[in-house]
Amino acid sequence: MAKELLINYEGKPCYSICLRPNFDDLLTIFNEMVGKQYDSICIVTDSTVAGHYLSEILEIFKQTGSAVTSFSFPAGEESKNLDTVSLLYEHLIIN
Repeated sequence: MAKELLINYEGKPCYSICLRPNFDDLLTIFNEMVGKQYDSICIVTDSTVAGHYLSEILEIFKQTGSAVTSFSFPAGEESKNLDTVSLLYEHLIIN
């Protein structure tokens, strides 16, 4: 069942989470939410999710005509730190 959750911060909407049973309408949702073309797109994920879905997601986003890269960090709370953010920034700068 498709569902959309609006996430609020300090009483103000800041982003939506779209829950879908598959990736069939991923590009449609992405285009509706973003509303413009990007030169590059980076998919950020942890290693567990990457193992299940990353290759499929990359193939889908290649259809946008944008350069598509990915950044995968080790799964687990210990990876949610500024060192990982620094590595992500480095990846974004290089790619």
